Formats: sequence, C-alpha cells, structure tokens
Amino acid sequence: MSPLRTFRTLTRSALAGAAVVLLAACQTSGTASPATTGPTSSTTSTGTTSTGTTSTGATDTGSCPAVRQPATAPPTPAGPPLLVVTHGANYWVASPQTEPYRIALWPDGTVIVTDDAGERTRPPARFRIGTVGDCATAAVVRQIRELSRQDMGTPSITDQGTTHVALGSGQGAVTIDVYGFGVGDEYVSPVQRGHRADLRRLLDGLAAAVTGAPRWTPDRVRVVESSGPRTDTPVTWPSGVDLDGALRHRAPGGRCGVLTGRAATAVLDRLGSGPVQSVWRVGVLTKVLLVAPLVPGQPDCPRI
Repeated sequence: MSPLRTFRTLTRSALAGAAVVLLAACQTSGTASPATTGPTSSTTSTGTTSTGTTSTGATDTGSCPAVRQPATAPPTPAGPPLLVVTHGANYWVASPQTEPYRIALWPDGTVIVTDDAGERTRPPARFRIGTVGDCATAAVVRQIRELSRQDMGTPSITDQGTTHVALGSGQGAVTIDVYGFGVGDEYVSPVQRGHRADLRRLLDGLAAAVTGAPRWTPDRVRVVESSGPRTDTPVTWPSGVDLDGALRHRAPGGRCGVLTGRAATAVLDRLGSGPVQSVWRVGVLTKVLLVAPLVPGQPDCPRI
C-alpha cells in the first residue's frame, strides 16, 4: 500500500476510534533516503505516491499498543516538555503573541494538544490532555531525529508561517523548521514533499492519538497590551488581579506579562467565549488586551 493510501486509511481510522489512531501515531521509524534539493524522477525503497510525493517511509514499520485515555484530566505535567510543535500560522491568522503550542509531549508520554491557533478574533484556545505511553514516546523521538536530518525545502511563496518542532534541550536537542507547512508543499521538490508528508503524518497521528481525551485547563495566561478600536462593550477586569504589576516586559504595541494560578483562572473566566483581543475596563481606564493561554514550557513573553 502506498504511503498516501496508508495515511488516508489511518485518517479514517482516527475518526472511527482513538485506539486505531494510536497505532498510526506509534509506528517506528525506518531508514530514510538521502535528502535532495531538487525534483527527481527516482524513487526511494518505499516508492513514489500517486501525487508525486516521495516518502522516506519514516512511519511505515512497527507499531505500539493502544493506550486508553484517562476519564478525567491528569495533573498538569511538571518540568519542560520533551517535544513542542507550533501551529506555524501566518500573521494574518495568528501571531507569536497569541499562538499556543499545537502539541507538547512530556517524557512520561503525557500530551497536551489544541486545534486552535490563537486567532485574535476567536475565543481563547481549548486544550485536551492525554497519554500515548512509553512505546509511542520513544517512537516519536526516533522519528523526529530521523526527520531532522531531511531537507524539507523552502517554497517560493510569501507571507506564510513557519512550523517549529523542537525535541529536547541543550546538547543533543534537534529542531525542524518548516516554512509554509501544508500550504506550500506543492512548491517544493517531490523528495522534499515526501519528507513534509512524513512529518505531517507523524504529528497528526500524535495529536489524533489523544482524541477524546479530557479537557485541560490552562494555569498560565499571557496578557499583551494591543492597539485597536475600543467600541466594543468592555469586559470588566477582575478585582484583585494586578495587571500593571504583571506587565513587566516590552512587546510591540505595549507591555507584556503572564498571570498564573487563580489570577489566570479569574481572567479566563471573565473573558469566557469572548475573543482573544478584547476591550477591557481596568479601573477607570479602557484597554485593548490580548489574552492568550499558555502550555507549560511556553515562554512568558517571547522576543516578538
């Protein structure tokens, strides 16, 4: 079966049940073909798909047992994630100020995922938390290391985002940066397109493995002063939450800071289903603020 047909089959299985999806996410890596930088008519040992995408076969062999998702949300993981993945949305959709990690994986197999890219006009991101187990975690680590050695190409299109994948920290850490991931795949060579397909299959499988997992409630919120119209009905800032004390860093358009614990919960509860960028009444002042929940391990106020 071709890699593309395999991917379609796994996608349908994901919709049918999380157990089958987990097998897709847990598949171990094979040996990747050498990366090339231009179009080629040759095929790797796994062949060329019907769309002209040459796959390395990075997710074609082996499997891990299905892992039952918890009925209630487990504790928020302690320590930094082992693997983080950003959405890579372009600035017109979201921005580094509001975008949460799409996937965060911890060494014990705990995963926090979201489908929301942090768009300013939509409610704050919603997350789910689950587990993929030791086997899948080890398989993902192997495959990310393998894919980090492949050439993903740079499509000749503009104004797109870059998806950032980071595994580990310090010595031995690896990163993969893919510009125009998805939207720009048709503008790279068949071999590069195959590497992108392998990465997408791996990441989508990891996220789908915790379909149906319980909701995770953020305990950190980034708040950034912004500009914009102030014609909307203001949201009243919670009393007892020190906004000025939190806004300690500089950001484009204003100051930036992070609220934690009860203060973060109070702000998210007050905002409710309102948009990430909203007008707030803070004492006697009216402010336009970005309120963005953070996944553990995300920086307070990144250099934007």
